[in-house]
Amino acid sequence: MRHTFRSNAEKALTRAKKELESQEEERLKYAALELRLALEAITYDRLQGYREEIPPRFYETWQPKRVLQFLLQLDPYADRSSIVSIGTEDTPGVPAADLKPYGEETVLNLKNLKEHYDALGSFLHMPTLGKLEKGVYTNYQAVRGRCEEIINILDTVFRSSIWNVVFRYLTKINCLKCGALIAKNMHPGSPPLEAECFECGVTYSVKHMGGETPQWKPKQKEIVCPEKDCNSTFWMWEKDLKRRTCWTCVDCGNNFILDLRLIILRDSLP
Repeated sequence: MRHTFRSNAEKALTRAKKELESQEEERLKYAALELRLALEAITYDRLQGYREEIPPRFYETWQPKRVLQFLLQLDPYADRSSIVSIGTEDTPGVPAADLKPYGEETVLNLKNLKEHYDALGSFLHMPTLGKLEKGVYTNYQAVRGRCEEIINILDTVFRSSIWNVVFRYLTKINCLKCGALIAKNMHPGSPPLEAECFECGVTYSVKHMGGETPQWKPKQKEIVCPEKDCNSTFWMWEKDLKRRTCWTCVDCGNNFILDLRLIILRDSLP
């Protein structure tokens, strides 16, 4: 189900504008609160376009900066504005010579969030005793200016003729551990990414190796059986490389547990 975050963001923006119209300093905090809600809602709306590639537990994250930073790990173009044009290729694989504009989207980007979101939040708290004793009081004129700047940014975002445009270059595999399907949105030329199986939690490194198809590499470490008369080796997933992990060697049958060791250093510390 797709939620109406974009509509909620527009309503919050309208309420913020109304609070600013009053010209009362005390109403500024309500405008700031509504603008924070608008920034959150428009970011959550962007998140919905990537539901196939994000773990459900991440839906609980409410900080918009963290949400957008996570999306940028999935897709380096997640916070970039775009112009979409459509045309028919005369030759498959060769861009069409005649492209017709379809729409333009302005996206709320990470720079906007870093610059304004926390600043609005600080205004919504009572000044600390330390600030008051230093003579640091709220600059209402600066707050109003910031609110107006955010309104201009959001107005531009909402003037977009299209929105939540996500061009997918999906690469997929079935998890080597549990068999679940894992998808990653990886544009040509993207830096190496990490992919996680949402079912069992194991991770993979995904990167282009010069060809068109990205390479998936399980994040594992080779373990040599600790039994001195057994030369067996096996692979352990990175997520299992933690204290109290247990396993059984398939060759010698011994049971092992991963734990901390205290070793005496006969020489000085390195």
